[in-house]
Amino acid sequence: MTTSKRKNPFRKGSQTYRLLEWLLERPIYNIEIFKKLGIMNTTGRISDIRAKGFDVRSKPIYSGARLWMYWLNQREGI
Repeated sequence: MTTSKRKNPFRKGSQTYRLLEWLLERPIYNIEIFKKLGIMNTTGRISDIRAKGFDVRSKPIYSGARLWMYWLNQREGI
């Protein structure tokens, strides 16, 4: 997987900055966003990233546990 060349437009250290840094490198599950990054408002931070023009994709992995995977469309911004 290649990494997007777009710069992170968010304030360094903010929740949205940290989440986008992760997404620039690899996909992430919503449970990882909570456990590894300490972000509770997953959909809000994803919306913030999308609002800046990043093509964040998502798909349900297991609906019973409400597990979702998020990733950046790697073709944009390269």
